[in-house]
Amino acid sequence: MPETDDQVGDIILEKDVWLATGVSVMAGVRIGTGSIILAGSVVSKDIPPMVLAGGIPARVIRSLSHEEQSRSQEKN
Repeated sequence: MPETDDQVGDIILEKDVWLATGVSVMAGVRIGTGSIILAGSVVSKDIPPMVLAGGIPARVIRSLSHEEQSRSQEKN
């Protein structure tokens, strides 16, 4: 059971999202298509599509290159 109201909400993972080991995603967060979240990160706000994000709290580190985007889509 949540302790406070801000701990309640849907978590939306769009298509082809990769979450590494130990990632925590807070309530009410959306992670955009094709994004990669680094190990141990805490995602407390929305992450846009096709980015590499990480940290506590998670932040966008960089956009994924067209080559990286293509490789990710080929695996599916």
